[in-house]
Amino acid sequence: KYDLVFLNSYGEATCLSSHGHRKWSVQAGSGWTGPDGQSEVDRVAPTLRTMELRVHGHNWVVVTAGAYSANILSPNGHKLESIDLPGKPNLDLQVMDFNSDGLNDLVLCTSEGYYGYAQIRKFSSAPLTGLLACLLVAMISIYVSLHGTGKGKTRGMEKVQD
Repeated sequence: KYDLVFLNSYGEATCLSSHGHRKWSVQAGSGWTGPDGQSEVDRVAPTLRTMELRVHGHNWVVVTAGAYSANILSPNGHKLESIDLPGKPNLDLQVMDFNSDGLNDLVLCTSEGYYGYAQIRKFSSAPLTGLLACLLVAMISIYVSLHGTGKGKTRGMEKVQD
């Protein structure tokens, strides 16, 4: 069961299920229509392809590119990243690991030259946040167990008789 993804000249990407039902449609911004509405397909090589995020991995994304920008879409149609292109592509975007870090990268060919877009590893701060939350709960529970909550204790002033 495969899905079909279409990209039109206005930059709209649409995904259809294997039964022909529309799963999602998004304005990706990867169009190649000029300001006058004329298609620039004779001067631009648009791109619609899938890309694995890791070399020999199984995390697929959809890459769309037009005359002015490229976009990376999740399998659910959410825009993950957008790239402004420095020139109109002469060839479709090429996917390769040009810096040998295990992550696939994009190569753009324009009339001015070649441009490479490398993925950068981003480490999540979620584990650190979880550890800090546990530490905070532990500190509060220790404080409460040592000092009490303060309820039930009254400190009244005694009246001194002369």
